[in-house]
Amino acid sequence: MAGEGLARRVLARLGRVGATRADRDLLLGSVLFDERWYSRQAGASLDREAAVAHYLADGHRRGLSPHPLFDPVSLRRRWSAARLEQLGDGDPLTLYLRERLFGKTTHPLFDQAAYVAAVPTALDHPEGPVAHYCDVGAAAGHPANSWLDGDLRAWVSQQYDVALARRDGEPTPTLADLPPRAGATPGLVSLLLVADPRHGPADDVLPAVEAALTGADGERVECVVLDDAGPPLDAVALASLPVRFEHTRVVRSGTRLGPAASRTALLGHAGGATVVLLDATARPTAGWLAPLLDALGEPGVAAVQPVVVEHADGTVRSAGWAVPTDGLPQPLLRGQPPGDAARLDRQRLTAVGETVLAARHRDVVAAGGVRLDGPLGLVDLALRLPGEGRVAPGAVVTHRAAPEHPLAGVPDGERAAFVRDHGDRPADEAVLWAVCGFRVTGRHPDGSPVIGRDLATSERARRLRIAIKNPAPAGPLGETWGDTHFARSLVAAFGDLGHDAVIDHHPAWHRPTADLDDVALVLRGPHAYRPLPGQTTLAWVISHPDTVTREELAAYDRVCAASVTWAAQRSAEWGMDVEPLLQATDPALFGPDLAAPDSGAPVLFVGNSRQVRRPVVLAAVEAGLPVRIYGRGWGRYLPGDCAAEVVADRLDNAAVGAAYRSAGVVLNDHFEDMRRDGFVSNRLFDAAACAARVVTDDVAGLGDLLSPVVQVARTSADVVRLATLPDPDAVFGDDTVRRAVAETVRREHSFRARAVRLLAIVEELRQRS
Repeated sequence: MAGEGLARRVLARLGRVGATRADRDLLLGSVLFDERWYSRQAGASLDREAAVAHYLADGHRRGLSPHPLFDPVSLRRRWSAARLEQLGDGDPLTLYLRERLFGKTTHPLFDQAAYVAAVPTALDHPEGPVAHYCDVGAAAGHPANSWLDGDLRAWVSQQYDVALARRDGEPTPTLADLPPRAGATPGLVSLLLVADPRHGPADDVLPAVEAALTGADGERVECVVLDDAGPPLDAVALASLPVRFEHTRVVRSGTRLGPAASRTALLGHAGGATVVLLDATARPTAGWLAPLLDALGEPGVAAVQPVVVEHADGTVRSAGWAVPTDGLPQPLLRGQPPGDAARLDRQRLTAVGETVLAARHRDVVAAGGVRLDGPLGLVDLALRLPGEGRVAPGAVVTHRAAPEHPLAGVPDGERAAFVRDHGDRPADEAVLWAVCGFRVTGRHPDGSPVIGRDLATSERARRLRIAIKNPAPAGPLGETWGDTHFARSLVAAFGDLGHDAVIDHHPAWHRPTADLDDVALVLRGPHAYRPLPGQTTLAWVISHPDTVTREELAAYDRVCAASVTWAAQRSAEWGMDVEPLLQATDPALFGPDLAAPDSGAPVLFVGNSRQVRRPVVLAAVEAGLPVRIYGRGWGRYLPGDCAAEVVADRLDNAAVGAAYRSAGVVLNDHFEDMRRDGFVSNRLFDAAACAARVVTDDVAGLGDLLSPVVQVARTSADVVRLATLPDPDAVFGDDTVRRAVAETVRREHSFRARAVRLLAIVEELRQRS
C-alpha cells in the first residue's frame, strides 16, 4: 500500500476518532516516535506524518509500538486501574508524554531504575528517562540494562527482524519421538515455562525466569521457555533470556498449541532427569528450589509443590489440595498465613500441583504429559504419577496474578473429565486440616471449606495462636523491611516457648480468617490497626510515634512501646498504661563468633538512603572515609570521586551479623521522630550483639544502655573522629569488653526475652476476662 494514499485515509479517520492536531504535533516532535520502526509493523512505507496519523487512528488499538523502546501493551499492564480509566481508548504514548508519566519503564528490557540511579539527570529530560537514553545516554555509552553491551534500540530492532523471519517456528518433539537428550542428565533440573501470548509474556515469563533462576541458590539448572506462536514483539522480549541467563533456551512453536500441549512439548526439550513445571505467574523466592528437590528425593514421593502465596496480601493460595468426600479438591490453607504450612512438612497429600510442580522426567513422560489446559492441569498430572504428593513448606512461590479462587473459571468439560478420572480418590480433607490445627465446619457456596480451630487435645488447647501484624507489604518489597525480619524472629521465639505464631503482612491484617487467632500482636509502624472484638490485642509501637493517637491505642487491651521516654510521656499525658518494651536482637543471627573483628569493611552502613540526606553516613562519606554501603538509592548522594562504595542494593539478613562483626566501625542513625522520642534502633541491638563498634546519632534515652560499644556522635566531626580513632579499643572497649556487652545484649535483649514478657501480659489479660 502506498504511503501517500494511506496517509490521506488515516488523516481523514483521525477526525472521526477524536485525535487533535495537538496530539499529532506532540508525537511528531517526540523522540519516542520512530516512523521507520512503526512502518515495519504497519506493513507500509510511511513518512513521519503518515506514520503518526496511522498510529493515532488505528495502530495503538492494534498494539503496534511507536518506538523500539516504547511498548504500549507492556505499559498498560503496569498502569493502575485509575490510569487505565483515564486512558480509555486513547493512545498510551500521548498520555505518557502529556501527563509526564515517567515513573514506569516504557519497555520490559529497559531497566529504568538502574539507568536513573546511574544517570540522575535522566529524570530532567522533558520526555522521561527512556527518551534521555535515546537522545543522550546510548551515544554516551550508558547501558540500558545490566546484560547488554551496546544500543538497546538496535538490539530490539535486530531481534524483531529475526522474529519476522522465523514465523514458522521450530520443530517440536512429541512424546512418541523424544530426542535422546530428553531427561537423560541426572542431577540436572529443567525449569519449564510456556510463554502464552494471551498473557503478555514479556511481563510474565521474563520476571518468572529471573526469579526462578536467581532463587535457585546454586542448584544445577537449565531453563527452557516455549514461545507458543506469539507475535514478533513477544519474541523480541523472550530473546533476551538466553543473553541474560546461562543455560536458558527459548524454543518456538509454529502453531498455537495451548497450555497443556505446550507443557507436554517442552518435555522433549528438557535435558534434566527432574523437571519443574512453572506457570508464568510464578515468582519463586530465595531458596525455593532445594526444598522441592529434597522432598522429591524422599522414598515414594512422585510430585512436590511449594507453598503458593498471593501477591496481593501474602496469604496462602494453595499448600497442596485437600480432597473432600464429594466434589473437586480444594486448595489447602487458602487465605491463611503461610506459617501455617509448616506442619505439612513430610505430610502425605493425595493431590498437589498449583502454579509449580516438581517431578521426575521419566514419570511425567510415562503418564502422558499434561492433559488439561486449566487450573486442574498440574493436579491431574500429579495424580497420575506413581507415588505420593508433598508440599515443601520451605519453598515459597508468589502467585503474580489476580487473587481469585484457584478453581475459578474451570470449564465444565474439564471438571467432568477430572471427576471421571479421579472421583474415586479417598477423602483426606479432614485429616490435612487437622494436621494444621483446624477442622472443617461447613461449606461456602463455592464449595470451599469453612474452617474452625481444632482444640480437641489438651496440648492444642494450651497453645496460643498469635497473629503478628507486620506493617511491611507482601512480596519482595516486604523482604527489604526490617519489620519482616523482626516479625520472623518473634515467630521463632514464641515457637520455642510452646505457642503458634504466624505473620500477617499489612494487606492481610484483616484477612477473613483472622477470627481464628487468639492474640493479635500489632507491630505499630506506619499503619494503624483496627482491633477485632473478642480478641486479645496488643500494640507494640516500634516506629513512627508521631502518627500514633490516644484514640487508636485506647482500643487495645495493652500497649507497649520501644522507648522508655515515649512510654512515660504518653502514660502521663494520655492517662493510660504504656509499658516500655525495647526492640531486640536474634541471637541465632547476631553474635560475636560470626567473623573475625576488623577483617571486613573499615566503615560499614547497611540501609537505604530513604531519598534523604542521612547525616551520620554522609559525614563519613564527605570526609573521604572508605564507607561500604549495602542499600538502595545512594547514587545521588555519593560524589563520583569519593572513597565510599555501594557494594550491593541489599545484604541478606543472614549475612548482616558477619558484616557487623567484621567491620571496623558500623554507622547508625534514626528517623528524626524516633531519635527525639527515644526509639532505640533495632540495628543498635543487632550490632552490639555482634561485639561491633557502633557510631550513632544521639537518641533520647540511650544513655549507657549499650556502652561502651555504642558511641554517640553529636556532630559531623564526632562521626569522623570516632570512625578514625588511632586506638579504637580505648573508646569502644577491647574485644573482651565488647564480647561481654554482646552476651548481655543477647541474653537480656533477645526476642525470646521480649516474647516471655508479651506472653505474661497475655496471660494476665486472659485471666481477667
